[in-house]
Amino acid sequence: ARTPLAEQEDTSPVSVAESLKALFGLILGSETAIPEFEQMQVPRLRSETSVQVARSLAEAYELIYRAIMDPENGYTDPKSLARHPPDQIRTILGI
Repeated sequence: ARTPLAEQEDTSPVSVAESLKALFGLILGSETAIPEFEQMQVPRLRSETSVQVARSLAEAYELIYRAIMDPENGYTDPKSLARHPPDQIRTILGI
């Protein structure tokens, strides 16, 4: 039998909450949250890169969301930990 994620140090509810706070900082932050984008001189490349990063963030969040909601992982109050469904995050990211 494996130890539920909620009982492991790196994926404890406190650790997950801190990680999600950082992730939402990126998701809700301005474009200047990733200054490297500003250095891209070609608008098309900057736009394509932005979309790819948004998709990666959405996929990462969905993976985390599913893990939190899975009863086998032992999170006692999953809805308070992951308040936003993945489709809402994709909407915020415009994808």
